[in-house]
Amino acid sequence: MKTIKTGVAVMLALGISLAAHAQEAEPVIVEDDTMVVVDDETEVEDVVNQIELPATASPEGVENSAFGLDTANQAREQGREFGQQQANEARNRGLDARENAREAARESARESARSDARSDQRGAPNDIPRP
Repeated sequence: MKTIKTGVAVMLALGISLAAHAQEAEPVIVEDDTMVVVDDETEVEDVVNQIELPATASPEGVENSAFGLDTANQAREQGREFGQQQANEARNRGLDARENAREAARESARESARSDARSDQRGAPNDIPRP
């Protein structure tokens, strides 16, 4: 028990010292990107003004965001009608999932009943002591 308490104390001390060290970290330069550690008093606007975004997105980024952009554009163009359509589709998926779960439960119950019936037909094993 004492060993466990000592181990926990060591782990906590290590975690606290790593957290303190991370807060005192110097700015890190990764390739062409610069990460700067800021003080608690730094305003959000000061940091936002320093962020520079690329002029264009990568082809992979454009491809990955196509579905979300299409959905957002449809929602903007169709408004309430689009929202109702999405809600109906979600409702139908939920109903289908519920029906599939019920059918799976019925089939499981049938299989369990068949298994019980087979074991009842075989009778009790001979190695069970009887009173």
